[in-house]
Amino acid sequence: SSAASEVYKRQRHNGQPVYAKAISFGKAPNASSKDISHGIENFGQLVSYTGMLDGANLIANSMVDNIRINASAIRITTNTDASECYVYLTLYYTKATN
Repeated sequence: SSAASEVYKRQRHNGQPVYAKAISFGKAPNASSKDISHGIENFGQLVSYTGMLDGANLIANSMVDNIRINASAIRITTNTDASECYVYLTLYYTKATN
């Protein structure tokens, strides 16, 4: 689940404040895709993200085919059984303005 609090970072992207949220994705999928809600309200634009898969870098990990992050969810696609591996991400993003 995405049980974590949002933090304002002292940086800006295109003039907008950047926020960060650490998210526990749970276990990775078994040679398939898994989606979870990130729970961010008024999500604007993804600036960057970092992640860990069982203590290793999630990004460019040989077990991971794809990471998709949109306004409401995170999808991770694996090419092998990674279901014993826990995934943690930190998203850096702006908020949508009204």
